[in-house]
Amino acid sequence: DFRRLALLSGNLTQMPEREEERNEIIHLLARGRFMDTVREDVFDYVKQRVETYAISFLEQQIEAVPFTGRLRICRILSAWDSLSEVAMCQAVCTYCQLNLYDKALQVYTAFVGEYRRLMGEDYPRGFKDITGDK
Repeated sequence: DFRRLALLSGNLTQMPEREEERNEIIHLLARGRFMDTVREDVFDYVKQRVETYAISFLEQQIEAVPFTGRLRICRILSAWDSLSEVAMCQAVCTYCQLNLYDKALQVYTAFVGEYRRLMGEDYPRGFKDITGDK
């Protein structure tokens, strides 16, 4: 998977222009983190570059994909970066647009719990701040 990602992305330096290649990268990233079980320090730099590329790529794709694919990209991005505000906000707003407010609240609540666990403090934005409700 890593070799294919490197080939499609110009060694993690560019976003593919062709939709088929972008879709293939999304498919590769949906499988999860690369070399996640490898604990050797020598691979830390490569793992960090892949993670940085993956997060940037997925954040760009959220806006580029059709509305129906947005939630899938949000889930993949959240798997790569559990504190991705982009993924959480986009998922919450998408669920609200679909009138699935319970799902939107579930996404928000899960994010807030993870934020509190990792950051040791409460998430500063409320659900209504994200949805735009007054």
